[in-house]
Amino acid sequence: MSRKNVVQRLAGLLVILGSILVVIGAGLSAPTRVLIGILVTMGGAAVYWSADTYWERYEQFREPDIDYATRNTIYRSLFKTGSTTVQFGLVVFLANIVGITITRQALTSPPSQAVVASAVIFGLVLAGGMLAMAASLKTNGNTDRSPRTSVLVAQSPPLMFGVGLVVAPVAAIYFACAWMVGRLVGLPIAYHRSQ
Repeated sequence: MSRKNVVQRLAGLLVILGSILVVIGAGLSAPTRVLIGILVTMGGAAVYWSADTYWERYEQFREPDIDYATRNTIYRSLFKTGSTTVQFGLVVFLANIVGITITRQALTSPPSQAVVASAVIFGLVLAGGMLAMAASLKTNGNTDRSPRTSVLVAQSPPLMFGVGLVVAPVAAIYFACAWMVGRLVGLPIAYHRSQ
């Protein structure tokens, strides 16, 4: 199965989930959920239909195909970092709509230091470590990844953040900050390794 097929199937899943959210929101008389469902459905449909037309342009943003020794790579990686940061914000927004709220009490109560340290280390390794490893694999010519792996690697930070919001909201915030710092620090390391 090609990457394009995987993306189109995931977009089709978004259409189905968005439609379910519209029905549930209408049944509960919740206009915000209906609106989010409509937006998710439209977004999924747009990705599904645009994959045929714009797939070649999308492929240039896949990390294994990017030459880390060019300046254009820095711009692409900064774009991906910014888009993932926006995804973190959307996860918080959707969690709030669903009912998973980050209360002031949860943010002001002192979290376990081990949990916070684990979240920070995991965020740094997931961002900077993976970026540096991808650059070294590119240098060694070993960049083959399956389509499912590519999608999973691209969506793992927002997924981990969403799980963290449910389990430990403070640790999730630390994870997101550490991920962004790790990505911004890992980018020059990847650039240097590619030289």
